[in-house]
Amino acid sequence: MAHLTDDDQLINQWLGMDISRTDADEVLAGADNDGHFLIRKSTSAPGDYVISVNAMGSVQHHMIKHKAGRMTSRSGKKLNGLKQLVAHYKEESDGLPCLLRQGRDVLAFQRDNAPPALPPPPPRGSSKPINSSSDNE
Repeated sequence: MAHLTDDDQLINQWLGMDISRTDADEVLAGADNDGHFLIRKSTSAPGDYVISVNAMGSVQHHMIKHKAGRMTSRSGKKLNGLKQLVAHYKEESDGLPCLLRQGRDVLAFQRDNAPPALPPPPPRGSSKPINSSSDNE
């Protein structure tokens, strides 16, 4: 069995989720450094992908064309799959506002930013029943 790199694991995670543009904005808005990114499926062009990247203090979204397992970079370079695409953009910006640096773990973000759990309800029968009749009658 092949060992998965961090990029492989994140790509598998991202593709197993339906990440919206709004979700990507939320996940990446907390990234302090340029180059934090995620890849999501395009909703406007089914079958294509979007690189969402934190750059210059904002989240930017860049369409990546996909056909028959090959990706087309912003400059038109053909790449074999998302792993090669990520490696390419870590070496040269090629139309992106910065180099890709670190993929964001969406599941960890969701776990770390989940609302606090509500306290459990009291056990049944633990409180004294309220007597509706008065003992003073």
